[in-house]
Amino acid sequence: MLALLNQTPPLIAWAWWGWGLLSILWSLAPGHALVASLWEVWVLVALAAGRWRAGVLVLLGFLLLDGLYTALALWQAGLVSYVSGSHHYLLGDLALGALPLFLAQAGRGGPYPLAAFLLAALALYAALISGARAVYLPLLLLLPLAFLKLAREGLGPWRTLLLFLGLGAGVAFLEALVPGNAVLNALSFKAAITQQEVQSPGVGQGGGGVEARQIGNVEARLLMWRLSLRLALDHPLGTGNGSYSQVFEAYMDYPGLQGVWS
Repeated sequence: MLALLNQTPPLIAWAWWGWGLLSILWSLAPGHALVASLWEVWVLVALAAGRWRAGVLVLLGFLLLDGLYTALALWQAGLVSYVSGSHHYLLGDLALGALPLFLAQAGRGGPYPLAAFLLAALALYAALISGARAVYLPLLLLLPLAFLKLAREGLGPWRTLLLFLGLGAGVAFLEALVPGNAVLNALSFKAAITQQEVQSPGVGQGGGGVEARQIGNVEARLLMWRLSLRLALDHPLGTGNGSYSQVFEAYMDYPGLQGVWS
């Protein structure tokens, strides 16, 4: 295990960054591609400086605890916003990426398994209080896949089941400990919003007094996925690292359509 912790980042990480830098040659927004690549290289250099796997877990743990503290402080103050870019959404994204790493560390006999288990429970709790459907949907795929992976790689089905039951118990304990039922509130709020959007898309006011259709969040995402697929088919090599937000606007069939943005 110590030998693994001391490994430098794999070649594929450098290849991924190199491809992003190379995309400047055909990028539709070369300035953004250059800035994105220059920012990313510092992450690789930092990871290459030492025990990068242990460093990643420690950094994720610190960011998770810091994000949870902020989220719960905002929750107690009544300052919760379930929208893209909000603190809760960013925390949910972080938790979604950290959860399988902490689970693997806890279930595969790595160092500090108890700490890894506690961080995994905190990550699942953070994902659930995010109020982000972009976190909930991948989570429905991630948990059963993680269960199967751990059950097949030495932990066994029964011990894996105990691990996941403990994970659920940890989340239930946190939900009972923190006043206000943050998980239940986030889930019920998003369920109600989704049902309302599906049943009754609204009508908004466009520019110049022209009535413009305002679509719900679900329909907006379907439209964004369709436009992104068209963008990918038109540019098989990509449009350049960091260029999505600019290029997406050019692919909008109805630029004034409310509810759809990059």
